[in-house]
Amino acid sequence: MTDAPDWNTPATPAPAAALAEAPGARTARICGIAAIACALTCVAIPLAIILGILALVKANKARTLARQYPETYGLPTSGGLILGIVGLALPVVMLPFAGIVSAIAIPALLSQRNQARDKAMEIQWAQVRSRAEAIALEAGATGAPRLSAEGAINLLLSDASLKAMKNVHNPADAVLIRGTQPRPGTIALSPARESGSGGTTTESVVLRAFFGPANSPITRDEKVDLWTVAPGSSFTEGVNR
Repeated sequence: MTDAPDWNTPATPAPAAALAEAPGARTARICGIAAIACALTCVAIPLAIILGILALVKANKARTLARQYPETYGLPTSGGLILGIVGLALPVVMLPFAGIVSAIAIPALLSQRNQARDKAMEIQWAQVRSRAEAIALEAGATGAPRLSAEGAINLLLSDASLKAMKNVHNPADAVLIRGTQPRPGTIALSPARESGSGGTTTESVVLRAFFGPANSPITRDEKVDLWTVAPGSSFTEGVNR
């Protein structure tokens, strides 16, 4: 005779459904990871501190909700809390490195910017000098009355290609100005008439500009001679155009 099955044996209980993660736990982990990334880059340390604080706040809020509603939310892991603490601690550790990086990078960037400005100024200087020399050559070759320095300056200031040049220090400022005192990024034009040995007279246009860093600029002067006459020579000076 075989034993009859026991129909009263209780069935295996179904596994309990997993509780949902408390709101804020996932946000805490994301903010913690972002805080660590910002701190490691040394360029967003203030943002890293903010994100680290936010990670701690969200992690604590999630744990509080899980304790208040244990039947609804599962207790979150300590990952968000740990990431937030690390995200807050790293900026303190990285501050000396950020200072070292800044001390190296900022002067290098300023040096590169000054070099770029000087190269642009060199090109503009060459354009102005070339145009001034062409004006002097044209005035001497035509046989017309000699052009005065003021007339040559007027031609340079009205030249469309030179007026289109951009000031490398202040784009709103002009490149060519009249006078003897240039501003950063400008080329000052002034007339000059000198008496040389033997009583000769030379009329010139003086170009003057600043090169190098703004806190210790180097002044460059260059003269473009328009004409030279010997004593007793008769000539008719052109009208200032």
